[in-house]
Amino acid sequence: MDPLSALSAASAVVAFVDFGAKLLSRTRQLYKTASGETRENANLSIISDDLRILSDNIGAELSGLRELLPAAGTSESMLAGICQECIDAHRELSAATNKLRLTNNADKIGFSFKPEKDVPVNMFSKALMELQFDVDLWRRRLDDLRARMTTALLGVIWKKSSDGAKALQQLSSQQAMMAKTLTQIQATTDTLSQTIIQYSQETLTPRDVKHQSLVQDIWFSAWPPAPDNLIRDHRAETSYNNAIIASLKFQGGTHREESIPKAHEKTFEWIFTKPRTLKDRGPLWSDFTEWLQTPTQQIYWITGKPGAGKSTLMKFVAEHQQTLSALHRWSIPRPLAVAKFYSWNAGTLLQKSQMGLFRTLLWQVLSAMPTIAPRICPRRWALYKIFGSGTVVPEWSWAELLESFTLMLPLIGESFDLSIFIDGLDEFEGTHEKLIDFVDLFRAQPGAKICVSSRPWNVFLDAFHCSPSLKMEDITNQDIELFVNGRFKRTQGFQELEQMLPRDARKLINGIVTKAQGVFLWVSVVVNALCEGLTEGDKLSDLLAELERLPSDLEHLYSSIWAGVKWKYMAHSSQLFQILECAKESLDVVTLSLADDDNALDRDINDLTEEDRDHIKETMKRRLNSRTRGLIEVSRDGQIDYLHRSVRDWTVAIWPDIQAAAADFDPNLAILKALTVEISLREIWHNSLMTFPTVFWQRTCLCLYHASKVKDDSKQISLFVKVMDRLDKDLSDIASSYTIPDGSLPLYRNTGSSNLLLRPGDDLSHWASTQRTQTNKPLNVAFLGLAAQFAIAPYVKHKIFKSPGMIKVRWPEVTIIECAVFGFGHFCRPDLADLADRYKYASLATRVDTKSQGDQERELLEKMQAQTCRKVAFLESVSDADLDELAYWQDMARRLRAEG
Repeated sequence: MDPLSALSAASAVVAFVDFGAKLLSRTRQLYKTASGETRENANLSIISDDLRILSDNIGAELSGLRELLPAAGTSESMLAGICQECIDAHRELSAATNKLRLTNNADKIGFSFKPEKDVPVNMFSKALMELQFDVDLWRRRLDDLRARMTTALLGVIWKKSSDGAKALQQLSSQQAMMAKTLTQIQATTDTLSQTIIQYSQETLTPRDVKHQSLVQDIWFSAWPPAPDNLIRDHRAETSYNNAIIASLKFQGGTHREESIPKAHEKTFEWIFTKPRTLKDRGPLWSDFTEWLQTPTQQIYWITGKPGAGKSTLMKFVAEHQQTLSALHRWSIPRPLAVAKFYSWNAGTLLQKSQMGLFRTLLWQVLSAMPTIAPRICPRRWALYKIFGSGTVVPEWSWAELLESFTLMLPLIGESFDLSIFIDGLDEFEGTHEKLIDFVDLFRAQPGAKICVSSRPWNVFLDAFHCSPSLKMEDITNQDIELFVNGRFKRTQGFQELEQMLPRDARKLINGIVTKAQGVFLWVSVVVNALCEGLTEGDKLSDLLAELERLPSDLEHLYSSIWAGVKWKYMAHSSQLFQILECAKESLDVVTLSLADDDNALDRDINDLTEEDRDHIKETMKRRLNSRTRGLIEVSRDGQIDYLHRSVRDWTVAIWPDIQAAAADFDPNLAILKALTVEISLREIWHNSLMTFPTVFWQRTCLCLYHASKVKDDSKQISLFVKVMDRLDKDLSDIASSYTIPDGSLPLYRNTGSSNLLLRPGDDLSHWASTQRTQTNKPLNVAFLGLAAQFAIAPYVKHKIFKSPGMIKVRWPEVTIIECAVFGFGHFCRPDLADLADRYKYASLATRVDTKSQGDQERELLEKMQAQTCRKVAFLESVSDADLDELAYWQDMARRLRAEG
């Protein structure tokens, strides 16, 4: 079903509901007046005819819907059901209007009348009194129809957004019609909202009345003239644009950029000068300034060895005023947008994927050009227009990002010019050929410039060999010398040695520059090590000997540093490396501190002050420096990272040695412990009330992901169970404590299992029941069922073996066995499907063959198989057994046998 048809059907429903609401409004007015007169006269015959026309319109839409044969359970079938309910409602409303007809004149029957003598007034009053109950009932019924119609419409529109790429050719011809229909729906919805507010006047408390009066004074009293009304609309559209921009941001999106060190004073300035030349080679690099300010469709490529300073140079040029000035000269007369992305192989998925690249570039382009948001994000903008900028919308999908980029490309060179800087093409996950294809898209755009950096891998050499370029290690010897001199000049020990032995001091500097071979990172690590020796009073001959001893390549240099860690710190060093490597999301310094703390469960991080956080940051800096010798560091924004991507490459090569230094340590349990403590942080939830369910389940899923990786170790099972029980308790407190402005609990609103609208103090079901599922059966297995979905075998096994009755659930409730068989991907909320894909959750039953955890899952699986077989045998022996229940248990037994 196309979105336009859905909107047409929805318009018919809204028109019917609006008319019904107005009819009830007039009825209530009639009931309230002693004389039986209303302020507006309407003829009941006309009303009946109008109801019939509206009902016929809905009937026509219903016929169209039924021709599509929508599958049961889809948004289309839901919309068809609502249309049928409106037709049924027409018959009942027509009957209700007939009760108010007075026989003064067979053709003149209206709401505004004076009773004739032959019509007893008490009969009319009695009819109204009988209708009073119907008014309240119908108000709720119409409100429910409208709410369900909105949900169904949203489902239809959003489902079709995934087909966006295929529908782009049709989109342009339909946009005008859709916009007109949406405007009509918006106007009708606004009118209906005001009618419903009028109905609720009788039940408002004095405080509510004052609040509503204040709102009406602000919004409706002494409304400014037309020009200011346009400003109001502009502000509303600005809020929609800002909501789209905010939705594109993601955690850690700017972390890599912020962690790249600024260029040392006076280094890299050469890039804005005329290139130096060699007699036998010509220019050392392509003229960067000329490329910036000259119309060209060529890509500028910065390449070099690992650690040569490519990222530092990219950050330097992307932020430099000379770069921006040259780009503005090129883009005149069109406005300029500058976007940049720094890929990070050791970071989160979005920090090293094309999806993260697309989101970051769109975020920066829209931040610079917000007025193009309706043109390049039409679906999302339409949803905000219908439901307001505060509404919760689905996460960005790959299809929607691709559609937005496709719509943005024609605007480049027409509405604005775009310059893009992408650092670290080699650090992206996936196929690099596809990434190069994306970069090549901008070659055909006359209003685009793109500068990229990467290691000199063959795939990039083939793609960019004809492009203007520079090779870092060919140019940076002078920069390295400036850096070494500046670093040593700040060290008192070197100044003293230089005064005594200036020639030997110069020899040390020259030796560093020569041995570096253009690799800035090597220089930084070596100079830091030598400065430590100077601080300790090493002689210059000792420093020269140390320089000679240190390997000239990064991999062997890191091994040398690792070997230099004190023996008493080796196990702790291994633990820190394991925590960083196993962290699925970016690791904050406070999170690492909690993961590294044996008493973390006793901490209340709500009590932490800024001074406490600064103290933790400085403590962790010192700890990492002594345990990892700087290979892991704390960035300026408090994130934990490897010193460089090459450090992570090195850890992969020697990972067995790192793990062996702390073989009994479980990094996932340490991370789970830290996340459990952090989940009670009030700041998280106060800042997430508008997106509470999504944030709640995202954080829950992250915790349960790490729980699913915890080893089955009898020595730590007690701690593991304690952490999991604490997580369940804290999430229960959070789910029942935080309310939105209307006083309801956001996690319990609009769940798939029931129309819950609950408040603190109500009889709440377990928070796990808010998991929207793909089944109509009650999901009452609570936290243990979730643990089974996430294949957390040690915890599930401990609980079931301790209390065997927990495995038994009343039919037709979802059982723990069913959770274990199908896994989280089957039961998860639709808006969390991306999490199931991101973490690749496996069901408990499908993990019995894994080497690391096969025994524990097999033991639990055997217990479930036995329970299932007993259930099947019992039901087969009962003559009047529920056939659906029997079929269910037979299916479970068959699946468990297949997995076992």
